[in-house]
Amino acid sequence: MKIAYENLAWSTHCSLWQEALEIVNEVDRENFGLCLDSFHIAVSLWADPFTPSGRQVNGDERLEESMQLFVDTCPVEKIFYLQLSDGECMDPPYSESHPWYDPTLEVGHVWSNEARPFPLETEYGAYMPVEAIARAFLVGKGFSGWLSLETFDRRMKEEKNDPSANARRAAESWRHLKERLAEGQEIQNKS
Repeated sequence: MKIAYENLAWSTHCSLWQEALEIVNEVDRENFGLCLDSFHIAVSLWADPFTPSGRQVNGDERLEESMQLFVDTCPVEKIFYLQLSDGECMDPPYSESHPWYDPTLEVGHVWSNEARPFPLETEYGAYMPVEAIARAFLVGKGFSGWLSLETFDRRMKEEKNDPSANARRAAESWRHLKERLAEGQEIQNKS
């Protein structure tokens, strides 16, 4: 049995992948590793639900530095599972008057519950840097293990979005992401 430990963006003690890796290293067991989620990384380092732009100041730099550190220092054998999803820009920005406002949950949790489309689904408002994160996970680090597209999209509750429609969305999202990652590889290989 393997246990995959996941950091959550709204966690009090472990919101970053580096903190999760520290815990995994402290446990020091072959069957205890990381579950890494693109949404939590983006929300922690790059996204901002309180601003119209949806982006943190210096978010691009913070994300780039974190992903380079990940590629340089995270042991691939400690990565057990990857989850990829995107996020919608909060429009309007999150506040007590936002339609999803819930005073019992951290804003990241609310965001996660309502507005996590599949990667690169811009038609559903996706805007997070999932491609950059996936590139670090899959190309930079060379991870080839278990991966899922984890989504919590409020539209999935609609009758027209039955399981087969959602499966088609997932397959299209994965195809699109793989193409984007391959295009980036070709550019890197040519330079």
